[in-house]
Order: sequence, then C-alpha cells, then structure tokens
Amino acid sequence: MAYPYSNLRSKLNRAVVAYLISQPNCGTADDITPFNTRLVNSLIQPSTTVRARAGKPRVEMSGNYDVALQITVKGTGVQDVGDTSESARLLFDLRLASIYDAMFQSDDNYTLNATAKAITSAGRALAASDPVNNGDMDDFTVLAITDGGFGDPNINEQECAWEEQLMFNVLCCGSHLLGYSLTD
Repeated sequence: MAYPYSNLRSKLNRAVVAYLISQPNCGTADDITPFNTRLVNSLIQPSTTVRARAGKPRVEMSGNYDVALQITVKGTGVQDVGDTSESARLLFDLRLASIYDAMFQSDDNYTLNATAKAITSAGRALAASDPVNNGDMDDFTVLAITDGGFGDPNINEQECAWEEQLMFNVLCCGSHLLGYSLTD
C-alpha cells in the first residue's frame, strides 16, 4: 500500500520502541512509548520515552535524513517507609544498562550497523503484524546509527526521581532499501 507522505520521525520512534520492547530487560509495551503517543506512562516506573528530534537532509533531495534520537529513561526514588533496599535504583539501573547495551550492538566492533539493522527489522515487523496501523513501516530503513552521548536530563528534585537521556545520531530514510535489513 502506498502512503501519501512519510512521517520519518514517527517511523523512527515506532521502530526503536518495537526494537527495545524485543530486548531483555528494556521494558514492555506498557512502559516504553514513542514521544508522539497519547499513552501516558509517567505512572509506571521505570519508564522510557523514545523521541526522534530534529532532522536534516544528508544530501538535498536524497530522502536520507540525519535525525537526532533521544531515549529518556525515568525512575522513581520513592519507596515504602522503612524500606532500606535499593530496589528502585536497581530497577532503574537495570533498565538504563539494558537499553544502553541494546543500542550498542555491533557486528564489527567498530560501527553500530547491527543495531541499525535490528531497528529496521523491528520497524518492518510492525508493518507485517499490524498493517492497518503500521503499514507505512515497510518503507523505512535505518542506514546508520552513531553514539550522540548523554543528554541533559530534566531534574525536578521535588519529584524524587531519576532521569537519564541517551542520545544517538541516526541516518534513516522513508524507503525500503535492499541490503539494509536482516531479512533482505
């Protein structure tokens, strides 16, 4: 099915969310959401939000865009009175470490091409599993992903919460390119 437009940021958000949900200890559909969603996950802790930010063409009229990607992990420091365990922090640390590991998959010890291929495959799997809502995901490819460092979290000391932001630079396009998928 041809789509009249390509919302590349939405596609990247959905593909990364699907990829992270498929990885161990990264979270579930209940607590990992794309930024452009109506779901509210702020009550579930830890929670993760995936946000494709500003993008610009790599080469004019090529359809390939460099997009800044932000993955925000939030956790709570609130525990029951008398609870001296570090369970909330440990859950937050496990989530953050698992997402970090999932996003830094390499098949050559130099690039994150394995991560790019896995995100592309997860996005295309959405098209196959839910063509009504995600049919546009068949026309999506992550060409490359690089480490963008750590973001500056929004810290509100009154909330007694932790927040970390992982940043990435993603080269992607709204087309199905052969050779950039684990199944092609």
